Amino acid sequence: MKKIFVFISISVFLIVGLGTASAFAEGKIGVVNVQRLLAESDASKAMEQKFKAAREKMENDLQAKAKAIETLSQQLESSSVLSPEARADKEREGRQKVDDFRALEQTYAQDLQSMEVRYLERMQKEILEVVDQVAVKGNYTVILDAQTALYYQKVIDVTVEVLKGLNSRNIKFN
Repeated sequence: MKKIFVFISISVFLIVGLGTASAFAEGKIGVVNVQRLLAESDASKAMEQKFKAAREKMENDLQAKAKAIETLSQQLESSSVLSPEARADKEREGRQKVDDFRALEQTYAQDLQSMEVRYLERMQKEILEVVDQVAVKGNYTVILDAQTALYYQKVIDVTVEVLKGLNSRNIKFN
C-alpha cells in the first residue's frame, strides 16, 4: 500500500512538473538592451542637450568667479600702497570669494547629479512601462536586460521595439 501511494505521488508530481515545464517551454523570452535605450532614445538625446547646456552655464559662471578671484589676487600682489588694514580686508575678501567659489562648485556638482538621478528614475519608469506593453503585445513570458544574459540569440532582442515605443511617448523633462 505504501509503495502504491509513493508511486502515485511520484507519478502525479512528474505529470504536474512536466505540464508546468512544457507550459514554460512554450513561453516567449525577450531581451532588451537598456544601455542602448538610454543612449539612443529621443528623450535621452534631449536630456543630454539639457545636461550640456546646464554644465556650460555652470562652467561659465565658475570661470567668471575664478577670474574675479584672480583679479583680486593680482591687485593684492601689485599694490604696495595699501594700508595694513586695507590689505587685510582685501585678503579676507579673497578668502571669502574662494570659499564661495568652492561652495558654488559643490552646489553645481550636486545639482547636476540630482538632475541625472531624476532623469534616470523617469527613464526607468518609462522603459518599464514600454517593456510591459511590448511583453503583452508580443505575448512574452519573460523579458530580460541584455546585461544579465550571458548569451542570447539576436532574434529574441526586442530593443528596437522598445526604442520605438519610448520615442513615440514624447517624453519631456523639466
